[in-house]
Amino acid sequence: MDDKELVDRILRGEDELIPEYVKRNRPGLFGLARKLLHDPQDAEETADDALLVGLRRLNKYDPSRGKLFSWLSGITTRLCRHVWRKRARVQRSEARERCCMCTEPLSPEERHEQEVWHEVLWRVLEGLTRYFQMLLVLHVLAGWQYAQVALSYGISEEQARVDTQRAMRAARRRARELGLDPWR
Repeated sequence: MDDKELVDRILRGEDELIPEYVKRNRPGLFGLARKLLHDPQDAEETADDALLVGLRRLNKYDPSRGKLFSWLSGITTRLCRHVWRKRARVQRSEARERCCMCTEPLSPEERHEQEVWHEVLWRVLEGLTRYFQMLLVLHVLAGWQYAQVALSYGISEEQARVDTQRAMRAARRRARELGLDPWR
């Protein structure tokens, strides 16, 4: 049974085919989410959420535009971005609390300087588009290669490189606006 027939039958109310829908797509979606999130538990939850969202929106699937798995992969990628945004909010609040993970005790002046720098860094990132923020976080802070960034956004490796360089230029402009010239 192909994707179109499976979807049509599920939409007609043949709920006994839902396990087949899950069996076909869950392993691949889990693998994709695991590559993007680097956390098996988050990947498992995201893959399951993608299957549920896909099931609820199954009437929007258009077989002429590609395979069911490809459509569900798009949903998975968007859900992974949501997880990244949530993680970034959590990391930011944690970073504010501890400022940095230094082994040496800081003087009050050094601690204040780090807190100020950390706040400015977040102000620079907040002035950028979400796409540029994610590119910088993934490539610069998390150390992802352009190929990994490209895979997560469904773009070419060259496009990931160009967009990341554009994001760096935008960050430098934003830093200059904030009086932080030169941006390192």
